[in-house]
Amino acid sequence: LSNRPYSSASQSSLGVTVYKGEFVLDGGTIRNMVGDFTEDRMSGQGGLASAIYCYTSGSAATPGKVVIKSGQIENNLLNIPNVLTQYNTFGTICIMPFSRLEMSGGIIEDNEVITGSNPYVIQRTGTLVVCKGGAEISGGIIQNNRSEKGSGISYFNKDSSVTYPVKAESGLILSGIQIIGNKTNIEGKASVGIYSQVYIG
Repeated sequence: LSNRPYSSASQSSLGVTVYKGEFVLDGGTIRNMVGDFTEDRMSGQGGLASAIYCYTSGSAATPGKVVIKSGQIENNLLNIPNVLTQYNTFGTICIMPFSRLEMSGGIIEDNEVITGSNPYVIQRTGTLVVCKGGAEISGGIIQNNRSEKGSGISYFNKDSSVTYPVKAESGLILSGIQIIGNKTNIEGKASVGIYSQVYIG
């Protein structure tokens, strides 16, 4: 998949949307997905990913699942700086409540998520965002990506807007991943603390 510019924030993903099903990437490339919403003001709560967005209807009985064995997710851009409401989810890959990621290989590189720096509008952002879902990552590379928080991985376990109970399959397990050279894109901020390559909150 490549070269699909969008100018509306109504889609869950510019690339692949997984709803109550399973998507396996084993070779191939998702690249050059561009969502530029600099002229839009987004209100309401929701989410958007440039490459993969995985979600379900709020029931653990019908989970969504993403499996990455090999392949590349690269050079995707999500630019959505004018968000008026809190607790939206924006990333290159978003794994939402009751959904799951299994990654054993592949490369996620040179992607960027731009969400602005308004301290009063809290967003769940990152390159690989896991929001009350589960992720087990035993291999692969996440490198040279840029976002506000979690330029490598962001894991969000709770916040005031999400009321789903945390299930046993939720959690973040890292056992073999290489996370290299990812940086915050907030001007004047170093990639440490809340702007680290891996953010858990």
